[in-house]
Amino acid sequence: MASVTLARPGSIKDGGVFVALCTTSLSFEDSICLSSKAWKLMKCRRHVCFFSSDTHPIPEPKIAAKHPFKVDLEAGKRYSWCACGHSMKQPFCDGTHKKQAPGLSPVRFTLDEAKTVWLCGCKRTQNAPYCDGTHKSDLVQSNESGLP
Repeated sequence: MASVTLARPGSIKDGGVFVALCTTSLSFEDSICLSSKAWKLMKCRRHVCFFSSDTHPIPEPKIAAKHPFKVDLEAGKRYSWCACGHSMKQPFCDGTHKKQAPGLSPVRFTLDEAKTVWLCGCKRTQNAPYCDGTHKSDLVQSNESGLP
């Protein structure tokens, strides 16, 4: 059985969605019981797993850009990468997900040293928040920018 740790303890509401950090890879047949309710695995990206009740499916992120964003990041500063694609401050979160994509949350991260990185713009990376080249795929390039 896989173990999960809530990414944001106390953030689960009746129904809805929650994010957990998983110690093992999960399959889409997996579910867990929490607060006397069964939660189904909806998406899993490198041990960051999104669970949902059957009544609240997680929306697909919008393709914000068909290219990554080159950004200079500071050491020790907390960043919030937009995972929903709706933010007007790409590649960072501006809170728009709360209304435009409930169920999707930003990926928060901090670097130990200052450096320049490429952050994903298509929101399809398997290495969030960093670009893994998925934007080069036909699925992303043939999609009109701004569509899920």
